[in-house]
Amino acid sequence: MIDPDSLLKQLKGIGKEELIERLHKIYPTVDKKTRIKFLTLLNTMHDNTHFDVIENYFISDEDPEVRIEAAKCLAFNHTGKRAIEPLIWVINNEK
Repeated sequence: MIDPDSLLKQLKGIGKEELIERLHKIYPTVDKKTRIKFLTLLNTMHDNTHFDVIENYFISDEDPEVRIEAAKCLAFNHTGKRAIEPLIWVINNEK
């Protein structure tokens, strides 16, 4: 299992942008707990360059806890209508 804390330690060696790219690349391969940690880490790193990817995590992940973290990432790192639109879509389209 990939440890998000060890990835954060690599930040000094590889830089913020590279670490963010790595997190997104391996995100689909990890378990729920790690996905939540990744999203929390992306939020603390203020990842505002991958809106579409994080929006997809929010809309398509089946786990509510993961979706909450993705929603936080959208809300805290993107402004206005763009951050709210995915939430409205989920409210209108979820059963």
